[in-house]
Amino acid sequence: MSGFDLSAILGNPEYTAMLLHGIEMTFIIYAGSWSMAMALALLLLALRLSPFRFGDPLVAAYVSYHRNVPTLVQLMLWYFGIFTLMPSGVAEWLAVHNAEAIFAVIGLGLCQAAYFSEDLRSGVRSVSPGQMQAARALGHGYVSAMRFVIMPQGVRNALPPLINHSCLFTPSR
Repeated sequence: MSGFDLSAILGNPEYTAMLLHGIEMTFIIYAGSWSMAMALALLLLALRLSPFRFGDPLVAAYVSYHRNVPTLVQLMLWYFGIFTLMPSGVAEWLAVHNAEAIFAVIGLGLCQAAYFSEDLRSGVRSVSPGQMQAARALGHGYVSAMRFVIMPQGVRNALPPLINHSCLFTPSR
C-alpha cells in the first residue's frame, strides 16, 4: 500500500477538522437516537403490559415490522421517502438544519425502540408472578407495584441485552 501516509492525513488541519466533526456527529446521533429509543421503548412496554389489551396488537405489529425490515432500509425510507413527501417549507428548513442527522436519529430511534421494548419486556416477564401478588397483598395498586417492585427487578434482568443493543447499536440477527 504505497502512497498512504496516515501522519500526512492527520497532520492536515482540514482533514483533522473533518474527522473531529464526524466523531461529534456520531455521538450526537448516538445520544439522540438512544434517548428516543429508550423513551419510546418504555411507552411501548407500558402499552404491552397494561391490563387493558387494546395496545398489544399494535405494539406487536410495530415490533414485528422494525425487527424484520433491515435498519438500512428503514434509514433509506426516512431519508429518501419521507423527506420527499414533506412540504417544501419543511424540507427547506430540514435541509438547512442537517436533515441527514435528524432522519438518522429518527430512523435509528424508531428501529431500536422495538429491540429495547422487547429487551425490557423479557426482563419484566422474568420476574416471578409471586412478586406482583406480594406487592398487591401489601397494598400496592397495579401502577405502584410495577413502579416499585416489578420494574426495578425487570430492568436489572434486562440490563445485559440492553447494554448489548446500546453498545453495538445494531440489531442482532
